[in-house]
Amino acid sequence: MIVGGTFDQLHKGHEVILKRALKMGDKVIIGLVTDGFVRNLKPYSVESFEVRKENLMKFLRKIDATDRAQVIPIVDSYGIGVSSKEVECIVVSEETKERALEINAIRVKRGLKPLEIVSVEMILAEDGVPISSTRIKKGLINREGRMRRGLV
Repeated sequence: MIVGGTFDQLHKGHEVILKRALKMGDKVIIGLVTDGFVRNLKPYSVESFEVRKENLMKFLRKIDATDRAQVIPIVDSYGIGVSSKEVECIVVSEETKERALEINAIRVKRGLKPLEIVSVEMILAEDGVPISSTRIKKGLINREGRMRRGLV
């Protein structure tokens, strides 16, 4: 079981996808985008790899899952998804499902079995718009998806 992302401003949507992966698999590999790769990926500032990793570890400790999850750095859009023979399933958000389809196409070309794709619905904030790191950074919502005071 794999799941991957930037996990900037770790929020309720991230937590839901991580919990789903942990519910489905005994062991979960969490691919965390490196600082070098994220600079090419995102046109805005993102928390450092170390901060994002520590936030993931805090969450895993909170739900008592550190023994079942491993955080690894990923330096491209595909991580170990395109090369690992042991991985059988990938958990993605609706927003990143296309990436999982790309991973499977590469796997097939390489003679590997396609991964089972589990897509998790986007978690909506109070205003009905998906929770996102960008909206949190802009101060529109908090990490739980609640509107900041004065914006409701």
